[in-house]
Amino acid sequence: MELLRERDPENKYLTHFSPRRLEAEEIRDSALYVAGELSPQRGGPGTYPEINEDVAKQPQHRMGTLALPYQPSTRKIERNRRTVYTVQQRSLVDPLVEPFDPAGMDMSCERRNASIVPTQAFTLMNSRFTHDTALAFASRLEREAEGDKSRISRAFELAWNRAPSEDELAASLDHIQQMTEHHRQSPAPTPTAPDKPVHQITSELTGESFEIEAILDPVDYETNLHPSQVAPETRALADLALVLLNSNQFVYVY
Repeated sequence: MELLRERDPENKYLTHFSPRRLEAEEIRDSALYVAGELSPQRGGPGTYPEINEDVAKQPQHRMGTLALPYQPSTRKIERNRRTVYTVQQRSLVDPLVEPFDPAGMDMSCERRNASIVPTQAFTLMNSRFTHDTALAFASRLEREAEGDKSRISRAFELAWNRAPSEDELAASLDHIQQMTEHHRQSPAPTPTAPDKPVHQITSELTGESFEIEAILDPVDYETNLHPSQVAPETRALADLALVLLNSNQFVYVY
């Protein structure tokens, strides 16, 4: 924008310039990329990313009975592939992608809408995906830089493609210091094994209700980094990373 103002001091052309919000798939892929988690695999069969647990455990009715609960791909290199490679299902849309106007799967989509709704902000701030990605982002920063100032600068370079200003650097340092103290006083709980989902189905003939405990296949699942596995300083850095991933400078192209 500054370069455009220099070339157009009378503002003849800037009135026609407007930022573009990244599309649904681009937001997910960009977040994984800056966190160092985006899989380089291309082609091949579709994959199943991690989605909101409440949605994944919802009963799926097929042909009058219950289908197995949604199960993401077991390895990160598979489930963290670009969103274009994920299996698309009309009855189960990824809750991370859905608020950002993805292509509808009920009919052809020659052009997408570009809305701005509150659920977009809630999704980016509260979803498990963004919190896991922010923690992976913080882990990457610790591997690639030494000291808080260098890590903050690296975070801005990756997320916003520029260095932080002096005010942004000072605010970020203050935020990290406060959150480090907070996390020292509030240790992260140890992760527990997920409960088996219990689904309820009602007979179409008799109206009788049945509860069915889903049987999940035992698999060697590669879990994401958990807050209990890192130091308070890393969790504080992840809080800063979460802010950067939620900013307009990350979600919009200017």
